[in-house]
Amino acid sequence: AGDLKDEMLMVPTSAVMWTGERSLVYVKTLPNQPVFEMREVTLGDRVGERYAIISGLREGEEIVTNGTFTVDAAAQLLGKKSMMNPEGGTTRTGHENHTGMQQSQSMDMELPVSFQKGFKKLLPSYLKMKDAFVSGEAVAAAREALNASDQMVKLDRTGMGSMESAHLDHSIGLLKSISESEKLESQRAYFVELNVHLVALASNVKSLDRTLYVQLCPMANNNLGAVWLSAEKEIRNPYYGDEMLTCGKVEQILE
Repeated sequence: AGDLKDEMLMVPTSAVMWTGERSLVYVKTLPNQPVFEMREVTLGDRVGERYAIISGLREGEEIVTNGTFTVDAAAQLLGKKSMMNPEGGTTRTGHENHTGMQQSQSMDMELPVSFQKGFKKLLPSYLKMKDAFVSGEAVAAAREALNASDQMVKLDRTGMGSMESAHLDHSIGLLKSISESEKLESQRAYFVELNVHLVALASNVKSLDRTLYVQLCPMANNNLGAVWLSAEKEIRNPYYGDEMLTCGKVEQILE
């Protein structure tokens, strides 16, 4: 008889998202179109960089293995079921007549106090990186991404849960990808996904010691929409720069 693990359906760890005790993946529902369905799965053992799937997926189904958080963000913006909006429909931001991504109310995290203090210290590097994207400076964006990554690696993880750690790990990896890329277009693509994680983390910091604006460009990310953090209320779009400098709106205010 062969090894039981060889007979089980396995998926990459990067395909799995967590919310509380639930494990989720995105399944592609149309073969030639970017249409996805959120699916809850039951995980078995982890073997290296893969998880065994006990239930929830069938052999041959195509899943998102990278960029799952970007797909989830797009699902929220379209009012579909997502990790942060499991029932689907309009996602409330807490401000009447505003809709869109809502990280802090839909995804509660328990972030240790020591982590929160360290997280606040890396925000200046993040904001400088965002400004570099606004002005189209790839070298400066890479430099500040490296600074933010170096600070993030040193953050205290003591007491963090798996979901919080997943956001942190993805953030570190994406910052490193930005720092290692020389092409502005590639950097901005990484920045789209980075902001899903950073906004989720920032929304759960009890006191940021400053006002930050969660801003949304509905045209970024192939018209799926993408967010970023800004210290100014005025829109300065980091995804398009001078091409569409003022495209966007304030989705949420963090303090």
